[in-house]
Amino acid sequence: MDQKTLVFATNNQHKVREVQALLGNAYRFLSLADIECQEELPETSDTLEGNALQKARYVRDH
Repeated sequence: MDQKTLVFATNNQHKVREVQALLGNAYRFLSLADIECQEELPETSDTLEGNALQKARYVRDH
């Protein structure tokens, strides 16, 4: 099976490693730094899910 790559919209390497450890090798996770995104992404939603969606859209569009 081919390993899928996912961008985890964070600069927190600990979070990336933690998720990688939980999900195993089915996915390869990249952080914002790995894709050379140096910007602070918006977090203006009232919910965790809303902020995650904002970040996902930002990464997709840029």
